[in-house]
Amino acid sequence: MPARATDAALAALCAVDRDGILTVDLSSLSWVPPSAIVATIAQAARARAAGRDFAVRGPRGELSSYAARMRLGRLLDALDVRHDLPSRRERDQSEHLIELREIDSGTAADRLAALVYRKTRPIDAALAKALHQSVGEIADNVPDHAASVGFMAAQTLPRRRQLWLAVGDAGLGMQATLAARGARTDEEAIVLATRDHVSRFDDPDRGVGLSTALRLVNGRGGSVYIASGTASVRHFPRTRRFLASPLTYPGTLVEARIALQ
Repeated sequence: MPARATDAALAALCAVDRDGILTVDLSSLSWVPPSAIVATIAQAARARAAGRDFAVRGPRGELSSYAARMRLGRLLDALDVRHDLPSRRERDQSEHLIELREIDSGTAADRLAALVYRKTRPIDAALAKALHQSVGEIADNVPDHAASVGFMAAQTLPRRRQLWLAVGDAGLGMQATLAARGARTDEEAIVLATRDHVSRFDDPDRGVGLSTALRLVNGRGGSVYIASGTASVRHFPRTRRFLASPLTYPGTLVEARIALQ
């Protein structure tokens, strides 16, 4: 495999051991996308389930308020994780975003799929219907593939005319999940996962959500980011950019940026 440029964004999201406390430091980020919110809580949940101490240093300025508004602080509190995020009064903003939440049932996956449908239907009804199905499958399958709790978040960006959504976990990772399908490295696993009907399960109806979403999102000029272990790839409409992280992310992240125009 050729040398890859460093994925600084993924490296910034990976928890590091600081005097026995696993810590995620978001203070250097200039923007906090849904993938950062999802990655942080997923690793915190994994650590607390294993009895490890965990801490989060939040982003600075207005980004700190955004992370709090996305309910990151509230979920960290529920896990008894130390953090410096401010408290924020919650408001109903369901038309524009989905705050961070655990994918604990089909209801959560349905909510994410419904937001995608509402935002894309005015553009292309057929696209909206297809994305609704594929996004719902991606979110619904996270706990099955990860053997771990999964999380999701989404945000519309009116000025950019985009919808950003992320699902992820801190579980097995794609390489372990797809080892029986021939994946020997994290990068090979990501490539396999984007092919039709590739799944850890022997079911011909499984393994189409991610590949379908990739085609649909890229077809409308959007991009899809997939990260697992030390590898990541950003899929653009006509190109792919593979990156490598000096640190290992224990699980899988998928973030889609859907064009709303």
